[in-house]
Amino acid sequence: MIVNKYKNTVDIVLQPRLGDAILSLPAIFCLQQLNIKYKKNLDIKIVSTFPGLAEVIQAFNTRKSTQMNMFQKVKSWFYMHDKAFFLAPTSKNLGYRAKETYGLFNPFRGYVKYTHDADYISFDKIDKIFPPELINFLREKFYFSTITISIFGICLDLGFSTEQIIDTFNFNTETFSLQKDLTSWKSPENYYFVFCMEAASNRKVDADRRWNEKNYLEIAEKINRYYGLESIFIGLDKSFPIPKETFFRDFRGKLNMVKLAQLLRSSKGYIGNDTGPLHLCNLMQKPSLGIYFREASTRDFTPIFPQLNKIILKPENVNEVYSQIEFLLS
Repeated sequence: MIVNKYKNTVDIVLQPRLGDAILSLPAIFCLQQLNIKYKKNLDIKIVSTFPGLAEVIQAFNTRKSTQMNMFQKVKSWFYMHDKAFFLAPTSKNLGYRAKETYGLFNPFRGYVKYTHDADYISFDKIDKIFPPELINFLREKFYFSTITISIFGICLDLGFSTEQIIDTFNFNTETFSLQKDLTSWKSPENYYFVFCMEAASNRKVDADRRWNEKNYLEIAEKINRYYGLESIFIGLDKSFPIPKETFFRDFRGKLNMVKLAQLLRSSKGYIGNDTGPLHLCNLMQKPSLGIYFREASTRDFTPIFPQLNKIILKPENVNEVYSQIEFLLS
């Protein structure tokens, strides 16, 4: 084994789901601010298990990020870093090593073994294990979701105090913004909204998170009728047919992560289910109308810039959503 020349190398391995991974970024940004202010000499690297997300993260304040792959796993055996935080117990992390590992112990998955139990990753426990003043600070000042707050446990694990976090952390659309272009790929020049009609990879257990596709088509038609704007549909599931209209574009299954981020960045906003692309749109600092069918999600999984997302809980008809279009246009 060759030990990495850095004394304080820290890898943070993100969750394999797009939305959860994006929700972790504020805590990592806080860690970087603490590292600079208190001169801890931490070499922090973000490792993404979601395809293409590492390239998007790199465009934000030159964050060091890389994609989880076989090369990175083999490299971790020969150039072993000091610490690795695994934010989800997934088989995608198998083979990635560090001298000390932090994660959520799971007795039902024998292949997942960590040096330290990071029980805060099970975000429903943070009210019991986090200082109340830290939770109140992050909820009241930034309106962060529960899962976003939970990842701040990394800062505590690395020796930073609640007082240091409160005194140091500064997060808004200006401090956390794109510093370079995502790609040379050009999104459509016309003004458009982006729709995502699927959620949670359309798994049957999450069927209640999806609004009827016909409702979205009706909204898109009204947007064109009254505003003359196009609608672009994204996602992976192509089973639901998109009508052959000049103001509809079907980009489902056609874009990689970087192009999708660019598409959202150039849009007028997002309309769709509570799912990964909503969080990607929020990361691009564009407004969104998020359709939620689980009340707990409005507290546990809301985007990192909540002021840019209009929560619409369990809409019963199209007008409940369409009436909020001005939020996107303003």
